[in-house]
Amino acid sequence: MFSNIIYKSDLNKNTVKPNQLISTLNTIVTNCNKKNARIKISGLLIFYKNQFYQWIEGQQEPVDALFDQIIMDNRHSKVTIMKHNFQDFKMFEPHPMKLICSSGIADQLTLDPKVFEARSDEELEEISRNPSDIIPNFSKFQ
Repeated sequence: MFSNIIYKSDLNKNTVKPNQLISTLNTIVTNCNKKNARIKISGLLIFYKNQFYQWIEGQQEPVDALFDQIIMDNRHSKVTIMKHNFQDFKMFEPHPMKLICSSGIADQLTLDPKVFEARSDEELEEISRNPSDIIPNFSKFQ
């Protein structure tokens, strides 16, 4: 049985200035891919309109420990758990951390294309518009 936490947060604009956004996203995704692979966590991070939506999954203890670190990360504000479930399988197993973002941001990233994907604003808008449907919305990005 695997644990998952789905949360949303706002980009802390007091910590991450507009000219630091791309380097911050590059750093987050690079570091999370290394760490999450080591602790056997997989997941998906969606960044849209200065908000993060993230699904992290794995064994309960590492997932809970990682979420505790996320709460303390000053790049986030207003961290809110949307769902905390248990499941029999990992939805995002091949990805220690995959980033989904708009084309405009994706064009500026220096990440390996295997760890991020550009999506249209219309697809990403669905996440922010209907957060109560978060699981079906995340399922679209597998």
